[in-house]
Amino acid sequence: MLKTLRQPFPDRLHDALRTSDELFKIIIPISIVTRFLQRWGVVDQIGLLLKVLPQSFFERYPVRRTTVDKGRASGVDRC
Repeated sequence: MLKTLRQPFPDRLHDALRTSDELFKIIIPISIVTRFLQRWGVVDQIGLLLKVLPQSFFERYPVRRTTVDKGRASGVDRC
């Protein structure tokens, strides 16, 4: 019985290492590029540009408040 349990372990380990290798191939270059963009201030500039999107969206499509949103029906007894 132990032999049958140990047999798939190398296969699983090989699959895990192969998956990790693929992820590292993607993550490491993205991390390096992101680090350079942060040092050059590009990330901050993109952040300023993207900051306007939620503001303009909520100005265009205002959110209707309900009593649940205002905390009146939160289910907590208040003294």
